[in-house]
Amino acid sequence: NIVPICTESFMEVSKEHYTLPWMVREIVQNFVDGNEANPQSLDGVEVGHSVEEGMHSFSFRGNWPFKNAKGLYSLHSGKVNTDRKKAGGNGIGLKQTALRMMRDFGVEKFDITGEGWCVSYKLVKKEALNADVGSRRSEFGDFEFDSDWLVAKVEKSENTGSCSYEIETKDEALASALGDFNNLWVKSDNDYLKNAAVNGHPHASC
Repeated sequence: NIVPICTESFMEVSKEHYTLPWMVREIVQNFVDGNEANPQSLDGVEVGHSVEEGMHSFSFRGNWPFKNAKGLYSLHSGKVNTDRKKAGGNGIGLKQTALRMMRDFGVEKFDITGEGWCVSYKLVKKEALNADVGSRRSEFGDFEFDSDWLVAKVEKSENTGSCSYEIETKDEALASALGDFNNLWVKSDNDYLKNAAVNGHPHASC
């Protein structure tokens, strides 16, 4: 099942606000929000990283089920936001992250797996879309796409009681940012928060 989400030009409007650090923090925040066993922390989140022929493969896994995938392939969020001045709650952040990582940082795989489903993001180029339309001109007439499209492929998966993100890229800047995942929020093995108290006085290394 392929679900079209939005055009690349739609997301381009706010591009300057979605820097590389922001995008990685968006993924971190999603794990923090879902972590009921260890509220407001990354404890219980496992991070895997391997490199083969220049391709960095990252996995981020939470030990809790992620049941509702609707917010991953529609402009929808499960967050309750009654204050329009607050960030979040509009479901756009993750789509912007996936789109920019694929378009600007060489991400070749961006998959999210939950309870019984897997969502794979793809960036479909307008040239490919127009080639397909051109081969079926009798159906579409003179219609042409003028933007690339972010789409989601939704497939069934096994129930595991956990959730995960799988991201692959050859971009070294993105790989470095993703490699710092554990240090971007409170976690027992956060390098910046180790030895945070010295002689009874608060001390942080960051």
